[in-house]
Amino acid sequence: MPITFNTNLAALGAQRNINLASNAASSSLSKLSSGSRVPQAKDDAAALAVGSQLKAEATGLVQASNNASQAISLLQIADGALSTIGDILQRQKALATQSSSGQLGSSERALLNQEFLNLRAEITRIAATSNFNGNTLLAGGGTGSVVVDTAVNGGLSTRGISLAFDTGVVSNNDAFRITYAFNDVGGAYSGATPSTYTSDTYRVTATNTNTGASQTVDITSALFSKIGSYDPTANLAVGTTLDVAFTSLGITASLNSLFDKDANIAVATTAAATNGTNQTLGVATAAINATGLGQAAIDSLQALSPTVYNQATGALTLTVDSSAGNITTFNAVAGLRFQLNGGAIAADNTASGDFENGAANIVSVYLTNGGSPVKIADLTIASTTSTGASGAGDGNYALNLPVTAFGTTYSTAGNTKDFSFKVGTGTSANDSISISIGAATAGVLGVGSSSADTAANSDAAITAITGAINTISSRRSDIGSSQSRLEFAINNINVAIENTTAATSALLDVDVSSEISKFTGKQVLLQAGVSLLAQANQQPALLLRLLQ
Repeated sequence: MPITFNTNLAALGAQRNINLASNAASSSLSKLSSGSRVPQAKDDAAALAVGSQLKAEATGLVQASNNASQAISLLQIADGALSTIGDILQRQKALATQSSSGQLGSSERALLNQEFLNLRAEITRIAATSNFNGNTLLAGGGTGSVVVDTAVNGGLSTRGISLAFDTGVVSNNDAFRITYAFNDVGGAYSGATPSTYTSDTYRVTATNTNTGASQTVDITSALFSKIGSYDPTANLAVGTTLDVAFTSLGITASLNSLFDKDANIAVATTAAATNGTNQTLGVATAAINATGLGQAAIDSLQALSPTVYNQATGALTLTVDSSAGNITTFNAVAGLRFQLNGGAIAADNTASGDFENGAANIVSVYLTNGGSPVKIADLTIASTTSTGASGAGDGNYALNLPVTAFGTTYSTAGNTKDFSFKVGTGTSANDSISISIGAATAGVLGVGSSSADTAANSDAAITAITGAINTISSRRSDIGSSQSRLEFAINNINVAIENTTAATSALLDVDVSSEISKFTGKQVLLQAGVSLLAQANQQPALLLRLLQ
């Protein structure tokens, strides 16, 4: 290599090597001081991308583990409350068993019943107040909506009946019909002992119109016990309620002071007749559609002309007229069809149901419903007479539909509280664990109307409490199994955290011993390079000697 004044190639080479050694030493120093193998993306772009994803996964897993731990704490609170409720039920069963025994009188039973009722209230209070971070655990409040056939005019509420549903039994869009029938066999009441109404019956029936399942409860004894007397004019006092449990259907009907014990609900009724100029209409009895109507049919009923169907009163007015040949005819009604004695259903908007004098006839009334006709009722008419004149002197049958014969949509909060705990870092179903906790109020457990004031009521309470204890045990078992599942989930998450963190460390954490060795080597090169650069800078000075 020539030696020149203008260009010192040896110094340039030494300087370049010094820069390389300096940059390498600086990189090692940055890694050692930060503890990161990739303090800058240029150090290892691929490792940084993969490592960042793994680091985010590990962070999410740590929070998922915390979520599962908090879920266990939530379940422990619910289990503790259920344990207390179970203890209360055990005490109630002891009280009911004692009260049902014959050695006690009414005064002793009254004292026992006082504790019994207080314990019943405490069950509901505990269920209502047990919470985690403000979320109630045992009071229900899920979204289990059901469709219930109640009424187009007024509904069950106007008859003093409210409904609650066990969504563990009731399915969404189930439809129900509630009926009530009383039979006052004895006529006027007399005396003040139950024997005066032993032949009377007061029964409430619930029917699932989707499945056909039905359950009837005789409320005679419980009703008069709540009323407190056998006065035929008496009903439940204001503030007093009677719960009627249809356990097989998942319904509890609560009767209040608006409930009239001597007024049937949704059973057979009569159709009042108004004679026209040329007709004498026979007495008609009406059998209402026993299964209730779906929402579409209800909409069709409400769409009828107000002169035909009065939504405020529930009266369906059907006009009749005489025609030639001494025949009585049901006039055409838009939206209705008629059928005479099981024959063909007449087309909409045509007169139908002609029948002659003196003969018993059944006229069936149908809604067109925008499709297949739906029967409203069968009118059994003893006889009619007419003068034979045509088109004059219309009469009518006013069919008073029972207020609960037909239904509208009724929604209720479910009797479970649903929780979804995030135990993964993604959004799939497998990244969450869903747990439902059943409500544990006295009403939901089936003991909301239980009492120990009489031997008969105590026996009924024993049966109800036994069922409630089994329910509590089942729900505690569900909670325990959920806790076990969450504990295994936590163990799995912790293993994943450990392995994910190890993979992240392999990509992003600096190997200190290796990096120190590299740093030391670069430091030696840097020092040697500086020394040699000084020597290289001395080479042009040698040329001066040649000029001497």
